[in-house]
Amino acid sequence: MSRDILTLLAFIVGAAAGSFLNVFIHRSPRNESVITPPSHCPHCRQPIRPWENIPLISYLILRGKCSSCGERIPVRYPLVEFLSAFIAAAVVWNAGVSWETISLILLIYLLGTVSIIDYQHHIIPDVITLSGMIIGLVFSAFRMPGIGGIVHAGLGIVAGGGTLWLVTIFGNWIFRKESMGGGDIKFAAMMGSFLGWKLVLIGVFIGFIMGAVFGLVSLVTGRKNRDGSPRNVLPFGPPLAAGGIISRFWGETLLAWYLSTFL
Repeated sequence: MSRDILTLLAFIVGAAAGSFLNVFIHRSPRNESVITPPSHCPHCRQPIRPWENIPLISYLILRGKCSSCGERIPVRYPLVEFLSAFIAAAVVWNAGVSWETISLILLIYLLGTVSIIDYQHHIIPDVITLSGMIIGLVFSAFRMPGIGGIVHAGLGIVAGGGTLWLVTIFGNWIFRKESMGGGDIKFAAMMGSFLGWKLVLIGVFIGFIMGAVFGLVSLVTGRKNRDGSPRNVLPFGPPLAAGGIISRFWGETLLAWYLSTFL
């Protein structure tokens, strides 16, 4: 099969995957099943008909509004569908179809889904991180021969989750209150199941740097919520996810540069 056809198929499958990710993004923070009930308008509860549930196309046909109550459909829905389709198509176009590329696409999907949920609700659902760990373990087993893949993923889980757990223990002792949620620890462990111990440690380090930079910007701007907290406080999920992506693509290069420059 030609690369053009594979890329087109990847785009279509990616758009469908994005539609399913939207269900996770909306329902999992509310502890709702992602299987039942079928898709429906969250405002009028009217079931969505099949022709209204076609990724990307239905949003244009409906002009961004529910056909029953006229409530606007958040632009996040087509945006997530398009980005999911684009990511799948771009990866397949550059690297073809393999266990490695499928694993990469799934990792990006998981990181993006968690980032959106954590940014909007300040929570990271266990259903995503725990199932993500299992997916990472399975794909690592397929990507690497023998027991090496399982060991690679297992060490990554321990390194990612263990590092955040130690940071949490230290932070709780310093600040005398909870410094980081358990969701962040499981999120880092999930990243490790895909990245392995070396890249997940680099990703966590980059995530801390990005989180610190955003925190400083928030303090400098000085904007506050009514309770006195900074208005633009960013949960740790998004910078941690960004660190994971950067590490996945450029972690080895960054590590080689660091070792050759400072050691």
